Amino acid sequence: MGASFGFTVFLYGIVLLLSPVGPSWLGVFGILGGVATLVAGIIQAHTGFSDIGLSTGMTSTLAVLVWTIFIGVSLLRAQSSDEGAA
Repeated sequence: MGASFGFTVFLYGIVLLLSPVGPSWLGVFGILGGVATLVAGIIQAHTGFSDIGLSTGMTSTLAVLVWTIFIGVSLLRAQSSDEGAA
C-alpha cells in the first residue's frame, strides 16, 4: 500500500508544481514526500516490519501529513481571498 500511496502523492506534487493554483514549494514538498513514501513502501516490502522499515515509513508518513495540512491551509486562504474579492 505504501508504494502506491507514495506514487499518488508524487503525481499530485508534480501537478501542483506545474499548476498556478498553489505555491510551487508545495509541489516540491509533495514530490519529496511521495518519493520518501514510495521508498519506505519498497523497504517495508523487502524487510517486513523491521526497524528500518517502520522508521522510514513513519517519517515519510509524517512528511505527507504535514504536506496535506499545508495544502489545506493554502486552499482555505485562496478561497477566503476569492470570497473577499467578490
